[in-house]
Amino acid sequence: MEKAVVTGGLGFIGYHLCQALLEAGLEVVCIEQPNETSIQGMDEKLLAMGRNALFEHISGDLDKEDSTIADRLSRADVVFHMASPSSKDSKWPMKHQTILQATKWVQFLCGSMKDDARILFPSTVEVYGDVPGLITEDTPLQPVSSYGMIKAEIELCVQKEAQLNNLNYTILRLPTVYGPWQRPDMTFAQILSEEAEVYQDRSTLDALFVDDVVNGFVLAAKSTNQSDIFHLTSGEQGQWFVAAQKLGAKADILKRTHSRSSLSPKKAEQQLGFNVTVTIEEGLRRQKEHMDKWNNTWDI
Repeated sequence: MEKAVVTGGLGFIGYHLCQALLEAGLEVVCIEQPNETSIQGMDEKLLAMGRNALFEHISGDLDKEDSTIADRLSRADVVFHMASPSSKDSKWPMKHQTILQATKWVQFLCGSMKDDARILFPSTVEVYGDVPGLITEDTPLQPVSSYGMIKAEIELCVQKEAQLNNLNYTILRLPTVYGPWQRPDMTFAQILSEEAEVYQDRSTLDALFVDDVVNGFVLAAKSTNQSDIFHLTSGEQGQWFVAAQKLGAKADILKRTHSRSSLSPKKAEQQLGFNVTVTIEEGLRRQKEHMDKWNNTWDI
């Protein structure tokens, strides 16, 4: 693995992933939609990575199937498809339109990639719906939210298009991810920002620090498995609520609205060598430090 493309590379997880790939000595092409002006710290992120000769930023539109993007895709050993129509993916009225748009993106990406390259897609544990007990990768999908349903449909599209285009795929089902640059509408960020009204995240099954998640993506990209699906999880029950409680969340935020469930970590541990290394205490401290630094920068 020498060349990587990261769609949505200036987003929350995408930015940390680009940094990790650059540190590992890979050539990285970061693709962002030209109208995504709301991305936190875009200029700061580009400045941090733009100093690296291995980094290339392309402001391109996946809807328009840009020829420059297609060229970079054709040279990549791995494509991390982190981009999503995130402003729409939790809204019921936009469900069908969002699936059509996301499907078109996957078809363009897979159709442009070279044979035997790998596409990695971040899905969500919300594809399982409200399932009690231990959840494995073989647990039937029963999504109940629009977000879970959309991700489940994109998973199927990734698998189909990878097969049609002689590619390998890896789908990583993620819980809530937190850390520096977490979206401001996420619960932990809301509490740390001392928002007057705090809302519970759409997924409260588990919580992982972004560095651990990025490590999982890198391990999956290096894997010799042809195509597969994995959880990235702490393997512990109620970690999201543990973190929220440590932040001083109010009782309504700590109220469980789903069955008591946990995600099995065994498959990712055994086949990818994935293990969680950042404790909740350490992760929350690092997120708070970053938010304090960022807010102070704006106050100057």
